[in-house]
Amino acid sequence: MTEDKFNLSRRKALAALGTIGVASAGAGLGTSAYFSDQETFENNQLTAGTLDMKVAATEYYSDWSPDEAEYAGMASGAESTDIRLPAGDEQTDAQDIALDLDDDYDGDASDVYAAFFEAISTDENGDPYNRVNGGVSAAADGLCGTGSDADGPVIIDVGDVKPGDFGGAQFAFELCDNPGYVWLNGGLRDASENGTTEPEADDPDEEDGVVELLDEIQVAYGVGPINGGTSAFENTDSGFQPVEQYSLREFLNSVNSGNGLELDGNLPAEQGGGTGRDCFAGATAEDSLHQVSVVWWLPINHGNQVQSDSVTFDLGFYTEQCRHNDGSGIPQTIQGSVGSGDFSQISYEKALGMQMLSRAGSGRGEIQIHSDSGGVENTTLWGSSPGDTFPADTDIPFTVEINPDAATASLTVNDTTVTDNDLTDGTANGSSTGDSEFPSGVPSELDIAVTAGSGTADVTTVVKDLSVDGKTVQPASVSAQDSLTYVDLTGLGADSTLTLNGTLRFEGPSSAFSGQEFVGVDVR
Repeated sequence: MTEDKFNLSRRKALAALGTIGVASAGAGLGTSAYFSDQETFENNQLTAGTLDMKVAATEYYSDWSPDEAEYAGMASGAESTDIRLPAGDEQTDAQDIALDLDDDYDGDASDVYAAFFEAISTDENGDPYNRVNGGVSAAADGLCGTGSDADGPVIIDVGDVKPGDFGGAQFAFELCDNPGYVWLNGGLRDASENGTTEPEADDPDEEDGVVELLDEIQVAYGVGPINGGTSAFENTDSGFQPVEQYSLREFLNSVNSGNGLELDGNLPAEQGGGTGRDCFAGATAEDSLHQVSVVWWLPINHGNQVQSDSVTFDLGFYTEQCRHNDGSGIPQTIQGSVGSGDFSQISYEKALGMQMLSRAGSGRGEIQIHSDSGGVENTTLWGSSPGDTFPADTDIPFTVEINPDAATASLTVNDTTVTDNDLTDGTANGSSTGDSEFPSGVPSELDIAVTAGSGTADVTTVVKDLSVDGKTVQPASVSAQDSLTYVDLTGLGADSTLTLNGTLRFEGPSSAFSGQEFVGVDVR
């Protein structure tokens, strides 16, 4: 074995110490570092989802032209009726429209239905009636990504409606991309008698100044296609007929109220992230194309009272996201302005005034149109004659209606109504008034001020829950204590009946009612 000796010279020792020093320095650097790591998430984004409705529409109209006779004719009785369009409840002298579809048509029952509705989507020359974005048939492959918007096109346009005619509009829509709640909305734009023909004037059902076509035409609506599967119709022993029907006037008032008529979709709200009624599935779902039917008809009648009448109206759709929503809709509001003081000071030149008096000069609660001198009034709202004051500290609903077609105005409180039967003659049902009324007819826009009045510090008059045609007024309430406070509403549409609803309350002891506690409605 070789014996190794440990022999260390001074030079080597110094070199070794130098090496140790360097090593020590390296170790010193190492102890001053930290363990570390970096994970990066780059290009983060928040992108809003979309809710964009795309639509298409097809007009149908049956004028009993020869091309329709190949598929249908008038039914001889209930047993042969396939489609029935009934007269309205008030149309006691009218007949239903009853259709008998051709049983011998080359195909099954669904084929003849499809052929008949194809026939009434074109005129006798085969030219199509109104079609928006290619019509419903063009929507079969989907509407999202096609730019199929509707910014005011006409879909129902018939210039020679006669008793026995019927038609409608079939709408198709798709929601891109999220599910949504949907409303059918619209409203009356214009209604006119366009003069009165001799047979119209001689008709016992003719009323001067009333556009009877609004009351004679019947309407049904529902989800689903007209020629099968619509919720608007049901099979009965008397044929395929409407589940519910409305006069055109009633229908247009409904679609003009709030967000419009609620439509039931095909997706449970919970699956769409909401609550309440069913939503309509968005474009990512299999059943994303939806259809809505609106059907109109003029029952068979001598019908002279509707001669030359015309109506112009809007139809449309409104949608809101389903997620985080209960389907009640964003409240539609009317913005008013609040002021105080006497109306003579704010130059409010009213054409028509109404009052609800807690205690009139007779000591009784009273409602009136115009004023005590020459007004239309009722003083027995509370208790039998001579009547009591309005009850204290009690919420009392009231309703004002102004009907431009009939040129009438009414005020209803506690199931009691007073009416001025002619707003054009400057009188209150024959009695002179200080109000001008509307000698040229009720205009298409009205301004209304609702006033809370109090003549004592002991009583506060409150008006709240104000709405016009289903739209909430903001501010929804005003009050007055020994003063007058009003909310002024301008530019209210009055093409059809305007309805103002509210609640009044007289806070304080009835013994303090001085005769100056009132709620007023002034119209110009």
